[in-house]
Amino acid sequence: NWNIIDPLTSGPLNSMILAWPYLIGGDITLFSARLTGIFCIYGLLCSLFFALRRISDDGTAIIAVVPAVVFFAGLTVFDFIQYSSEQLPIALLSIAIYLFICSLRTSHPCFWISAAFIVGMIPFAKLQATPIAAVIGCFVVARAVKIGLMGGGPKSALRNVAAVTVAATLPAIIFFIPLYLMGGFGDFLKSYFVEPRL
Repeated sequence: NWNIIDPLTSGPLNSMILAWPYLIGGDITLFSARLTGIFCIYGLLCSLFFALRRISDDGTAIIAVVPAVVFFAGLTVFDFIQYSSEQLPIALLSIAIYLFICSLRTSHPCFWISAAFIVGMIPFAKLQATPIAAVIGCFVVARAVKIGLMGGGPKSALRNVAAVTVAATLPAIIFFIPLYLMGGFGDFLKSYFVEPRL
């Protein structure tokens, strides 16, 4: 968490995703970390493939993804597949982009609300990914406004923006309320902002 000596811009989601072996009675090892990294990379590639497939065709999506798949499938040096703190936020960004692209074909709110929730999770994976998440969030808000204006006017657009805002801030609420109640909010501010700047 944030109550450590070393200043990090890697959030608690990076620790949480590495802790999955505890759910099955195991322990965190180099192998489980590498497996987590591979899962994030292939999650990114699957999201990219399905997003490209929705806006183009199967051939274009395959051409875009196959070089990366072949590269990672042919790796024999473990250092290339070791888990790094950038892999989870990049996978989350790609999932948010895929959900946003899905929202272009339908007016159903589940896609852009899910995209907003994923965007809200990204700062808790890696602080440096926040500007990219904010850009994706702006596209999600614009899509919600457009759907609202087409469907029911300004009130509907405002309702959609409120739904997106709630979905995007829900991860912050989930992390910050318990952290604040346990007296660790200052640790978050120091570890995420003050110490890296110093």
